Amino acid sequence: MKQKPHICPRCGEITSKIHDYRVQRIKDVPLFGKPTVIVLKKRRYVCKHCGKKFYEHIDYLPRYHRMTNRLSIYILQQLKNNKA
Repeated sequence: MKQKPHICPRCGEITSKIHDYRVQRIKDVPLFGKPTVIVLKKRRYVCKHCGKKFYEHIDYLPRYHRMTNRLSIYILQQLKNNKA
């Protein structure tokens, strides 16, 4: 993913200073009937103004989740189609 400036959740200042990275494995929709895992290198930013450290915002991945929004919708559709 391209680097872009982020807004500090504590003070509201804009920062683009990267503190470090973390690798996260994220489950996604199966491809060709096989489980899919995305290996994402997440950036952790640090605010130059207040010192707060925070992770970048990723549109397809809610905070604290280990699966994409797409997989959540896929699972719900599969459950809806397999009514008992």
